[in-house]
Amino acid sequence: MSPLDQRQRQLTLAAAALAAVVVLAIWIPQLGAQVGKGKATPSIALASGLILAVLLGTSLLINKRYIVGLAALFLAFLGPWGNYPLLAIPYAGLAGWLVITAGRQAREEAEAKRREAGGAPATRARGPGSSASPRPRSGGLFGRRARSEETATKRKPPPASRRYTPPKS
Repeated sequence: MSPLDQRQRQLTLAAAALAAVVVLAIWIPQLGAQVGKGKATPSIALASGLILAVLLGTSLLINKRYIVGLAALFLAFLGPWGNYPLLAIPYAGLAGWLVITAGRQAREEAEAKRREAGGAPATRARGPGSSASPRPRSGGLFGRRARSEETATKRKPPPASRRYTPPKS
C-alpha cells in the first residue's frame, strides 16, 4: 500500500470538512420535524453523517491510499445525503481516484523491483490466440478441429492399463 501525496491529503481533508458541513446543513433544520413511520430520524442521520466524515478525516492518519479510498467510498454510498444523492458523486470520484492511483503506483513499484532483480519486464497476460503463447493455436471450439486432423504417428497412444484392460484371449 502506498502513502498519500500532499495534494491527495489536502483534497481528502477538504472533502471530509465539506462532508461534515453539508451533513450539518442538511440535517440540523430537520431536527425538530415530525418523522414519518419507517423513516430514519434526523438525529440518527446527522450522527451517522458526522461519523462517516470523521472516519474520512481520521483515515488520513493511516496515510494509505486504499484505506482513505475505502473511507471515501463509505461516505459516498452510506452517507445520509437525504434528498441530495448527487452530493455523493464527488466522494465516489475521490475514492476511485485514490484507488486507481494506488494500483498504478503498486504496479510501477513491482516493475521497478523486477528490473532491480534483473528479471524480464512484465508483459500483459494474453488470450489463447496471441502470438506470445508457446503452443500454436488449434482451430475450432476448444481445438477439436485440429485434434481430428492429427494422425497416430504424431501422438503415441497411452499405455494400456492393467486395471481396466481386459486380458487378451
